[in-house]
Amino acid sequence: MNDFSTINEGVSLMLTGMFTVFMFLCLLIFVINISSIFFNQVSTDEGKADLNLINKPPSDHKKIINHIKKRISE
Repeated sequence: MNDFSTINEGVSLMLTGMFTVFMFLCLLIFVINISSIFFNQVSTDEGKADLNLINKPPSDHKKIINHIKKRISE
């Protein structure tokens, strides 16, 4: 009977550990999804002003590109 109680305690400990890990992973997934929603809202509000700067190259770059094109065509 002693072997049976040891196996029973081992299985109980294993199931408790697996349940704990499962609940931790569910909580982690939930927190990641909530933070993703939060940070997407923050980034879209800040990103609207920055898109104009990204899509328009600086005039210095245009000068450099034109100079390179002239040198290549020579």
